[in-house]
Amino acid sequence: EGERAAAFSVNHATGAVLVTGILDRDFVPADFNLTARVSDGDPPARNSSAIQLRLHLLDVNDNAPIFAERNVMLSLAENATLFVPVGSVAATDADESNTNNSRVEYRLVSPGLTPQFTVDAASGAVQVVQELNYESAQTHQFAVEAYDLGSPTRTSALPALVTVQVTDINDVPPVITSNLTLAVSSLLQVGGTVADLAAYDPDTG
Repeated sequence: EGERAAAFSVNHATGAVLVTGILDRDFVPADFNLTARVSDGDPPARNSSAIQLRLHLLDVNDNAPIFAERNVMLSLAENATLFVPVGSVAATDADESNTNNSRVEYRLVSPGLTPQFTVDAASGAVQVVQELNYESAQTHQFAVEAYDLGSPTRTSALPALVTVQVTDINDVPPVITSNLTLAVSSLLQVGGTVADLAAYDPDTG
């Protein structure tokens, strides 16, 4: 009886309880309390009684994780400390909470392309695991996918894209480019120029 009971019906002849509507645990409560009435004979029934049915709707793993933010921007100095979280990605799963169907873990899509970084499977924290070098690469970009622990597992349809901008530090000494072997005339007067030295610094700024 009641509006929610419209998803079920009872076969008058056999007493079988049948599903007559769409059951989606993501949109309806998991528990149903139904009342079925039993009567004897053809209408009008002389005697009838009621029975309470309690139904619990089990969750199936029909949702994949979805990232709250698909584009994550990070800025790190090239001397960033290794194995310390520098940012994170996060995804949620609409299946029943506190079950494997909604428990989310993370992994790099192509870990071999960016060996300087890793992502913690449980927390989604991004860590630097190899030293960065601004002079070698100013930008790193990698994709992270989320997957649940249901059976069968479901993976996020769209990954999160993490972009890391590396900032320079003053870690490289200047390099002299001039020829340091000089021939100096004995006739050179005091204050005269022996040579013009040239140098450059690979750091920026």
